[in-house]
Amino acid sequence: MNTISIEFGDVKKKKIVTPNDFVSHMIEHVAWRMGLSIDLVWEDENWRDLGKTLGEKIRSFKPLQETSATVGMIDDGSAEVSIDTRETYCRIDSSKAFDLDWFLKLRCEQLTDGSPLVVLLEGLSDGLGVGINITIGNLEDQHHTWEGVYRAVGIALSKIYTPQENILQLRKELRANTAEFEKNTAKGEIQVLERSVNLATVRRGTAETGVTVTVDLTEQSPNNWKIDVADSIREATQNIPELFENLTKEAGLTLNVEFKATVLSSSHVVFEDVGMVTGRALLEILKLRMEKYGVNGAGSNVQTPEDLAQNGVNVALSIEGRKFWRYVPFDGDAQRLRKTFLIGQNILGSLRSEDVDDFIDGLSGGMSASVMVHLKEYDDAGRAWQEVFTGLGKALKEVFDVNPFRKGVPPGVKATLA
Repeated sequence: MNTISIEFGDVKKKKIVTPNDFVSHMIEHVAWRMGLSIDLVWEDENWRDLGKTLGEKIRSFKPLQETSATVGMIDDGSAEVSIDTRETYCRIDSSKAFDLDWFLKLRCEQLTDGSPLVVLLEGLSDGLGVGINITIGNLEDQHHTWEGVYRAVGIALSKIYTPQENILQLRKELRANTAEFEKNTAKGEIQVLERSVNLATVRRGTAETGVTVTVDLTEQSPNNWKIDVADSIREATQNIPELFENLTKEAGLTLNVEFKATVLSSSHVVFEDVGMVTGRALLEILKLRMEKYGVNGAGSNVQTPEDLAQNGVNVALSIEGRKFWRYVPFDGDAQRLRKTFLIGQNILGSLRSEDVDDFIDGLSGGMSASVMVHLKEYDDAGRAWQEVFTGLGKALKEVFDVNPFRKGVPPGVKATLA
């Protein structure tokens, strides 16, 4: 007998049984990202009916808006998804980074090809009575790419259906939280000097550098930068505050950064070390928020279909215990991306693109996070890099927003940051 029961609640309460484990795993991603408890038993391989029945169950929740959009990702797999409740269809497209028809014919785990996952999405669209637009960004492992697709569908649906009754109140409680700080919770090369649900200070000292970063999500103090370096790299680092203003403003946070390395100075090291320590400070805040309130844990700079249509750069971020970052040129030209965007370009006059990339590297490592950047327009490297930092800020804002249905759990279904 085929049965499906879902409700917004503890996402760890899940039972999903179908004749195919990978199909079950995709449904798991949708439920997990929506914040649903789920009890599903499906005895046959009519994947379209499974999707339709699940869609009808989700449709029983009250929609809060007509449209939504997001970028979903896990490691090297990513997809952009928009949903429109005013019409019914399911469309799948891709960037030029790979051959879509070839991808859909590839085996994946217990599946001989991707057709069951396509018809499952088509059934979901029918049952929900919505239009689902999917643009797959990247393919390096078909397992991860399909996960990115179904995660994105779950996130987009969550924006339409997640109940808001408690979220506004939790946001107020969080901002007003003045609980006593935890002091000196980690020592060694990286020291966590203080942390709370709104602020953390982390220091890292090596034989080359010393860097201390305070991240403040209450924005009660202004951004402050003290970069003490040799004259040889002063010009290559002097416009750091201007670039980072794109990030802090959109993320709703302020940074206090002190960096010192006056011997054997390297602009590369400045960016990488500041990224690493900023990431660790953000992670310390996130872990406390996750346990006390619940947080989204994943986010992007895409909220609406209009964002997808207008953005030249889309950024997704997911904090789930591992370091990964990737830039995806939607024109499929990786060599052009390196020459035009990643290497040898200047940002805001004197910042170097290869150094700025090192900040993303360090941030990903410090946060134990995956970062995915979809580049649709990057001829003007200076402008594109500023859009990356603006997009990263917007993604961080969504990552840290409270979500009571995700209390105590990170974005990934493994349910641990370790």
